[in-house]
Amino acid sequence: MQAPYATNEPECVPSVPDGFRYIPNALTSEEESKLRTDCAAIPDWFDTAGRSASFSGRLACYGFPFAKPGWRVKPSGPFPPWLLDCRLACGRLTGIPIRQTEQALVTDYTPGACLSAHFDARVFEEHVIAVSLGADSVVEFTRNGMDRIHVPIAARSIYILAGSARFDWKHAILPLRQQRISITFRSIHPLALALEDR
Repeated sequence: MQAPYATNEPECVPSVPDGFRYIPNALTSEEESKLRTDCAAIPDWFDTAGRSASFSGRLACYGFPFAKPGWRVKPSGPFPPWLLDCRLACGRLTGIPIRQTEQALVTDYTPGACLSAHFDARVFEEHVIAVSLGADSVVEFTRNGMDRIHVPIAARSIYILAGSARFDWKHAILPLRQQRISITFRSIHPLALALEDR
């Protein structure tokens, strides 16, 4: 696995935050290749170039809209069959119930792209499921500006954020040398859905 770009990082704690789960080799090489082909065929990517200082790449959203201050990614329509299959597989592998109110966010990290430290919005419920395709990556967890943990994430793996890992630790993706695609599934809190419908 490649090292992150940064060379002056403090020594990392050899542990993971409570609530973080990691499933290596969740996909076969053939399943990953098919998903990458499906993602490449997405017709309406949202390019974040010039819109975000925290992420440089492309996004496609299905289900509930994805919003950031100053811009909003509208849904690309209903889940296509390949994404429904991926969602069902994630439910089987993680044991987390899959509901119709779920959002899928496909993120294309081009070479050099990274994602700055953040919490996922509270409009989403506790569990966040991420499928990793393409390049290996490093998730950096930070807490209170002092604690820092680096967790290697291999291609074809799935990781889950819940509990303390979801609500107490910010997470970031360190800069990538090669293309990585992530498929993130999140469920919307019922109150957020009620407000959206008003």
